[in-house]
Amino acid sequence: MPTLTRLPAEFIGHRIVVKPFFDDGVSLALFTDTGGSMLIKPNVLHKATKIISKSTEESFLTSDEDREELQQAFFPAFNAEAWIPGIDGNPGLWFIVYDDTHGLLKEVDGMIGQQWFADRVWTIDYLKEEFHLGCTRDDLSNGQSCPLDFKTDEEGKRLVSFPRIQAKVDGETIDFLFDTGATVVLSDKVYNLIGDGGPQTRGTSFITASVFERWKCNHPDWLTCDDADELLNESMIQVSEVEIAGYKVGPVWFTRRADTNFHDYMSSFMDKKIEGAIGGSLFQYFSIVVDYSNAVAYFCR
Repeated sequence: MPTLTRLPAEFIGHRIVVKPFFDDGVSLALFTDTGGSMLIKPNVLHKATKIISKSTEESFLTSDEDREELQQAFFPAFNAEAWIPGIDGNPGLWFIVYDDTHGLLKEVDGMIGQQWFADRVWTIDYLKEEFHLGCTRDDLSNGQSCPLDFKTDEEGKRLVSFPRIQAKVDGETIDFLFDTGATVVLSDKVYNLIGDGGPQTRGTSFITASVFERWKCNHPDWLTCDDADELLNESMIQVSEVEIAGYKVGPVWFTRRADTNFHDYMSSFMDKKIEGAIGGSLFQYFSIVVDYSNAVAYFCR
């Protein structure tokens, strides 16, 4: 029988921040990112129970030419009243200590990523702004299914847990990373232009520069904004409609990223080449069950 455990979470600009606390009442604010890793900022290390140094050989943070020693920190199990699960049967969580210089973690203590999401079933209800471990039978029966794919070895064993998912834009099926952590920090100019009252740091979706330019050329009616993203001074485009799991929704904002970001770097962790990532700007229209164990997502409106 499916079970459901509500987690202590806040939805901020279609991004999800979980806020567990320890038995002593001290809390952490952790940004959840299906396309990210396990990161913690140095200023909260006093809450850790163990800190070690470890090579970044298996880290997603550095290139092969730039390996170095990074610290890892262990945080114990959380209080049952504001609990989130651990990893690999451990009630606590290991993080890489990472001094965020890009602003993604500006307002939080850290990030929990693909290792935490792996092999579990989650219900992410953007409509009610609720985040659950597990799902109900109604969630499954009412949702439209969409397959997820993962990078595996020759024997079919999953190597990492970054989900690939397909969606249609302008009649074209595109491969994306399923990315709850896709984030844009709007420039003041674009924030005032959009004027929706939401936060400047918000959920977005990403698309490669080559596809972005094709959309812009083929659809001059789609609103585009230059210098929209304060993080990388990139442009954004408002796509009128995206189709996923049989649903057509919109509008959906996409933020431009260099082709190499997805064709080379992120695709190396996927089972095939992707053109971007879909995140909160699309997910806001749904309640989604993400079943990592069975490699499927269920979308419900």
